[in-house]
Order: sequence, then structure tokens, then C-alpha cells
Amino acid sequence: MNSVDPWGLLTFAIDFSGTVGGGAIATGGETLVIDSHGNYGVVDHSGAGAGAPSGSVAAQFQYTNAETIHDLGGSSVSVGASLGPGVQGTGEYIFAQTYTGFSLGLAGGPGLPAEFHGVVEYATVRQNGNIWDDLRKLFHFLFGDAPCE
Repeated sequence: MNSVDPWGLLTFAIDFSGTVGGGAIATGGETLVIDSHGNYGVVDHSGAGAGAPSGSVAAQFQYTNAETIHDLGGSSVSVGASLGPGVQGTGEYIFAQTYTGFSLGLAGGPGLPAEFHGVVEYATVRQNGNIWDDLRKLFHFLFGDAPCE
């Protein structure tokens, strides 16, 4: 629990992904994520589903109510749409067994000016650290064991 997220259930992320196909689609990407406990890492994800003919790359901001970044591993389902000529606005609703979320961003590539899609994805979390532990280590490196006064 903390003052930013009183329930301790929050992840924020920036996702970079690509999707290709027509009818049947494949997707994959990398997500840089941090949770309200200070854990940060990278999530590798890939999947398949159905959608309009397209080939695109996307950058999206993502929010979930997962307790930690570790909960983002495993299977999830995303349904969403993209709209616009050329560079498109894109959004997805994400749901998994232990969390839900959404993402909003921009996508671009050849395809229709509007598309809908649904995919089943599998994600692997690679934790890189905890920001609070990293700050504590930096403090000890800079100041040793000096008391805070």
C-alpha cells in the first residue's frame, strides 16, 4: 500500500510492438514496465489472433491493475482497434486471469484506415530491478553508512 496507489495494484508501461497479417494476425513486442512497488523490467510478448489486413508498428502507453510486474507474465487476451489515415490512434482492452488493463497509443503501416483485432498473447517478465533498492544502493555508494541528518 502507498499514497499513490492505496491498494498496491498498479503497473504503468510503454509498449513497442508490431503486428502483421490479414484475417489471421501475429503480434509481438517489448514492454518497459514499472509497478507501484518500484519493481521495473521488460516484458517480452507474442501472440496470434484475428484482425483486418495490415502490417503495423505501434508505441502505446499501458496501464493495468496488476499488483506487480510479475503478474503480467503468462497468457492474456487483448481486443482493440486502430483508426485514422497513415498514423493511427490505437487502443486495446487487456484482460488476464489476475488483472485487466488498457493501452492507448499510435500505430502506423500499410492497411485499412480502421481496423479491429483480437489476440491471445503469452508474456515473459524479465525483472531488471527495484527503483527503491537502486536508490538505497546509490545512497550507500555516495555517503556510506552515514546517518541522515
